[in-house]
Amino acid sequence: MKSETDVATVWAMLGDITRWIDQQSPADDDTARTMRIVKIGEEFGEVCEVLLAPGPQDKPELIKELCDVILTAGVALHTVDRDAQQRFAQALVWPSDFPDQPVTSLVLKVGHAYGTVCQALVGVTAYNPRKGASHTKDDLAASLCEVIRATAAVLDDVAQEPHRTFVDNLGRVHERSLGVVRLS
Repeated sequence: MKSETDVATVWAMLGDITRWIDQQSPADDDTARTMRIVKIGEEFGEVCEVLLAPGPQDKPELIKELCDVILTAGVALHTVDRDAQQRFAQALVWPSDFPDQPVTSLVLKVGHAYGTVCQALVGVTAYNPRKGASHTKDDLAASLCEVIRATAAVLDDVAQEPHRTFVDNLGRVHERSLGVVRLS
């Protein structure tokens, strides 16, 4: 990100959104972590849906969905490690350091990174009895950062001002989240 102030503000906003989700959808820590990781997959699917739609590419919708992937991965990272602000800052870099590639190739990198998040989640929870606890929370956090980094590379490729675009999108979600009262 551009400055330490930006990082601190963005990380604080992600923390606010994480706490809001915790209040609105109470769940134990393991369930919350798992559902936030599943949510990244949902957002990634929406990126793919925009890219696969017939006709000309809806660039504003693609940009919005990419921002949502970064935001959702940021919330998941905040859930896994509330002290990961510096890691988040290192992952969210513009301009990206990815080589110049077509958008679809960059999106495939996001999908691959999400697969490593899922692999790390299975390893952290020891869900696979053959492998047991094969990953740590640190591995999971590193994989989430890779999703953020790869998605930032796509956003860098399609948005004029990726940093400002992401911060603006985060601001809208932050305002909407903190201003909504859930109806039972």
